[in-house]
Amino acid sequence: MAARLRPTARLLSPSGWTALGILVMGLSIGLAAGLTLWARGLPHG
Repeated sequence: MAARLRPTARLLSPSGWTALGILVMGLSIGLAAGLTLWARGLPHG
């Protein structure tokens, strides 16, 4: 299994993994912030 993933891992450089991680983290934070603001904007009660 690991042998099959090696060629793919070679194509993705560490900088590519870092950029992907930052992108995913940014989307997660943005989504959480958006949901929080949306929830606060809802009329309670």
